[in-house]
Amino acid sequence: MNKCDIIEKFIAVVGKDNIKINEPMKNHTSFKVGGPADIFITPNDEIQIRDILRLCRENECPIFVMGNGTNLVVKDGGIRGVVLKIFDDFSKIYTEGSMITAEAGALLSVVSKEALRASLKGMEFASGIPGTVGGAIAMNAGAYNSEINDVIYSADVIDDDLNIRTLSKEELQMGYRTSIVSAKGYIAVRAKFALKIGEYDEIKARMDT
Repeated sequence: MNKCDIIEKFIAVVGKDNIKINEPMKNHTSFKVGGPADIFITPNDEIQIRDILRLCRENECPIFVMGNGTNLVVKDGGIRGVVLKIFDDFSKIYTEGSMITAEAGALLSVVSKEALRASLKGMEFASGIPGTVGGAIAMNAGAYNSEINDVIYSADVIDDDLNIRTLSKEELQMGYRTSIVSAKGYIAVRAKFALKIGEYDEIKARMDT
């Protein structure tokens, strides 16, 4: 299949506005360096992510999945195949009681701010972490003697058979900067955090420390 044919298939999944051709990666990394990605896609939901993964697999098209590009170094020659950026277009955050649900593209620091707004404690450690929820789940991100494993309730992932599954905290098998997500090459698409009701001023003070 030629490049034009597969691009049309991608457009059918995510729409024309969510695809860029020969997109400079310097526009999407914190270091502001990097050559072009052949095909750059920004999905809106997990179904689109799964369908793009399936198309790449069926057409033997290499794919690179990224978040907000923090500390990502891309060579001047760019990236062949597809870059799938899970960020702004898939970053909704919901609060219900003491539970926060966040899509994979949400910044961890923004989730921490939402917890503060709702006077929920437990996410203070994440206020200075620059990555996304998806990456944080994959690597069990942490700081200040706390980590995602301390607050995670469950995560929705796309497994290597392209099934969308919900994994419990135990099933995520989180360790020091690792999880089953990174170990098996799954893609985290959503996370649910179990927090505790606290006092706004105390939570803010811990975030500002």
